[in-house]
Amino acid sequence: MVDQAQGLRDLMRKKEIDEQKTRHDMHEELNQKIISISSGKGGVGKTNISINLGIAMAKQGKKVLIMDADFGLSNVNIILGKIPEYNLFHVFKGTKKLQDIIFKTEYGIDIIAGASGFNELTNMKPFERDNFISQLDELNIYDIIILDIGAGISENVIKFALIGDELIIITTPEPTAITDAYGIIKILLSENKDINVRVIVNKIKDIKEGRQISMRMQSIVSQFLNYQIDILGYVYLDEELPKAVMKQKPFYYLNGNCKAGICIDNLSKKILNLPYNPNYLKVGLKNFIKNIFN
Repeated sequence: MVDQAQGLRDLMRKKEIDEQKTRHDMHEELNQKIISISSGKGGVGKTNISINLGIAMAKQGKKVLIMDADFGLSNVNIILGKIPEYNLFHVFKGTKKLQDIIFKTEYGIDIIAGASGFNELTNMKPFERDNFISQLDELNIYDIIILDIGAGISENVIKFALIGDELIIITTPEPTAITDAYGIIKILLSENKDINVRVIVNKIKDIKEGRQISMRMQSIVSQFLNYQIDILGYVYLDEELPKAVMKQKPFYYLNGNCKAGICIDNLSKKILNLPYNPNYLKVGLKNFIKNIFN
């Protein structure tokens, strides 16, 4: 009887240790935030904001990875003036390991270049998928993973937008940009009402214009979609931006004290302090990719 009782205690103790380890592992993974950044149309500055937000977060001590998930028109490497030799397509095909394609930059962020052949992902054989998913643990070292998604309402855009922990839509005061932003928000909410849709209004002339656009968007989405969007903030139209693009350098890196740079700094701090949505939490990048397969 004593042996049986001791055995039961040992079994219960093992179960408790396993549960504590699971909770610890979950806690560690929950500290990683996946941020999906998209837009209703191209040309609104989505990639520029993605990169500069990442640099600002890295400046605050976060380990940041930017994954170029715009598989139709990759711009991350162009804005950074980098041409990585390998990208996700090489991993999908099994010719490179995930760690081989991570490109470290002098800006404090790492990047993974996009793959024009991303659709191959859905055609992978089961053992290829398992091999790819097993490599994703190597990305657990990052605090923040920013997915620079394509613009519009294609299937890939919607998939990536829906799976991140945070979804940020970029728009501008241009009427077509506002209309297209509303369009993608409508589609995303039709897929999942539990997502947190947040908006950044880029290229504003002054704070008055930013507030006017914000109120217009909030009013339209509330009236027609019965949903309250969160306006994260604004980024000023700044002459430093085209200069930085021509130099193929991030504007926040060149002049973090310019008007747009100060906006990015404030936005990065706000995003880092956002609470997780308990109704919509996806744990870690591995679960993110598994959902892509599903």
